[in-house]
Amino acid sequence: MEERSRLGGPVDRGEVVGQPDVSFDPSNPYPPVGIVTVNWNGWKDTLEFLDSATRLTYPNFKLVVVDNGSSDESEPSLRRAYPTITIVQTGRNLGYPGGANAGVRVLLEAGAEYIWLINNDTVLDKDALSAMVEVARGHSDIGLVGSVVYHYHDRERIQFWGGAEYRRWTATTHNLMARAAGRLDYIGGASLLVRSAVSRDIGLLDERLVFYWDDVEFSLRARRAGWRLAVAESSHVFHKEGNTVGRKSARADFLETKSLTLFLLNQYGFLGIGPLAVRMLGKILNRLARRQPSHLWSICIGLTAGIRRVVRPGSGID
Repeated sequence: MEERSRLGGPVDRGEVVGQPDVSFDPSNPYPPVGIVTVNWNGWKDTLEFLDSATRLTYPNFKLVVVDNGSSDESEPSLRRAYPTITIVQTGRNLGYPGGANAGVRVLLEAGAEYIWLINNDTVLDKDALSAMVEVARGHSDIGLVGSVVYHYHDRERIQFWGGAEYRRWTATTHNLMARAAGRLDYIGGASLLVRSAVSRDIGLLDERLVFYWDDVEFSLRARRAGWRLAVAESSHVFHKEGNTVGRKSARADFLETKSLTLFLLNQYGFLGIGPLAVRMLGKILNRLARRQPSHLWSICIGLTAGIRRVVRPGSGID
């Protein structure tokens, strides 16, 4: 039970302020789908996301916004625009996986057959969800489905085709840009449809991986349990990317390094040291080439924090 809890637990409520009430119409013949998006001090992006979600053509879904303890008037702003929306308030920043899991638990309890984890800095094509459910229903062993994700500011350019390759020995990933462009090792977390049976089988997102690598870890865990990955080519999502924490900020370097360290050492034990060393060398050289020497300290602190979390497991976001 300790390992299960560390990975989000099966269905318990977790850290939720209040008791959100979500229910599906049992007479609706379409599989019930729960949509979870996480907001943290980004209500303007979330409002644009919600505007697009209201136009979805799929006829049986419930949407939950998880507010990760925002300090920018996010919750009242969202409620003013959408008075009937279901908001799960965590009361503090649990990181993306912790926030997402809080919403997933509510929707699993409500009886959702599928759960769509979708970033709040996205805009949805109206048929995006219908296409994903159609692919998932095609084969009972498909556990995770991704979308074709486009750049928000250049909507003809693909950001990634469902997900990416994961290269273990260099601890790097390579976004796929088309069906035959490489191996689909994991589904990108910006748009991830999960069959609820998968969550009940393997648990939820690993809440220790607060910034990146949670989608890689979850996909690998699902595949090891026998579930297949798929991409719904007709599901289109437009992603702003990096709005919560700037992708090139020192804070991002700290958080990504910490998550990467946790991921590799927990996945492979001592065998993870080699890929970690290769990746750290690459990051250091890259930051020097960018003339960002101040980021080297963030990388070192992230590495130390990740190792400390492996040696002395805990929870929360540093």
